[in-house]
Amino acid sequence: MKNKKGLIIFDLDGTLYSYGEKVFEKSFLGLEVKKNIIDLIKRLEDCDEKKAIKKYSKLKAEFGENFSVAFENRYSIKRLDYFKEVWNINADNYLKASFNLKKLLLDLSANYVLVLLSDAPGVWISSAIKTLGVKNIFTKIYSGETNIRKNNFRAFEVVKTDFPKMKKYISVGDQETTDIIPAKKIGMITVLIAARNNNQNADYEINSVLDLVKIKCF
Repeated sequence: MKNKKGLIIFDLDGTLYSYGEKVFEKSFLGLEVKKNIIDLIKRLEDCDEKKAIKKYSKLKAEFGENFSVAFENRYSIKRLDYFKEVWNINADNYLKASFNLKKLLLDLSANYVLVLLSDAPGVWISSAIKTLGVKNIFTKIYSGETNIRKNNFRAFEVVKTDFPKMKKYISVGDQETTDIIPAKKIGMITVLIAARNNNQNADYEINSVLDLVKIKCF
């Protein structure tokens, strides 16, 4: 670690690959997750599609995107069981291996510690990074099963605690609210994947993660 130039935190969805939509809910992954949630409601409530969709809307209005909490409170389903049920999605159906991404990460890993920080659960992360061909490159992976989310800077503080006294910390992601603002709040260098965003807070902006090496901080 002493010989490393610093540590880079990578987001997953929308960063290591593009899901092609401005908002997660309209992406292939967001739509698949929504379908799985509605199917789960249908089984738990023993109801038809129409009633399940109505229940889905009520849960979203009350809990926002925190459906794992909603299912804990309403149906006594443990969070890990919820994630296995709803997020157990085969990434091979949507993603493909990227030689260029793998080469980029391997090249960076020679000089930087690389970690993955995502609000997605481990079951999806494992599937996605395996399909992308970058499974064994990250020193540590932080997934979204806990109450420490990325929109709260505490998630980034956890990384700094686990990897103290690095020369610099860099956060790379596609969402200002979760990847940029909280990381910058605790002094990290921030890079926004901004092909579909209007950057107002990040230190640097690039169109693709593959452009990362063009930034002068590297």
